[in-house]
Amino acid sequence: LYLSVAPADEAQNLFNFLKDIHATALINAEALRKLTKKFDKHHIDKIRTIDNNVYSLSAKLLPEVYASNFTVGLASVDAGLTLLRAFLNIDEEESLGDGEELRANK
Repeated sequence: LYLSVAPADEAQNLFNFLKDIHATALINAEALRKLTKKFDKHHIDKIRTIDNNVYSLSAKLLPEVYASNFTVGLASVDAGLTLLRAFLNIDEEESLGDGEELRANK
């Protein structure tokens, strides 16, 4: 709806803004995931075991990270970027930047 009345320069500004949000959210999600796993790796000897079950930070925190707003919202922002790319006739390779390169290389 917005794209049907938006001038191309405003759509381009929106695209750049969403691209920045996407990159930041992706970097934050990856950083939290890696920090959690690294904490467990370096503190494996201190991880509690109760009734033969291991209780680690990853088991508790990673589900929260994957359910967080900036992780769940990535799909919505990605869908918006795809729509804007189509409207602005931008190839995905042309629009890759910071965090999007990380996702594209996975």
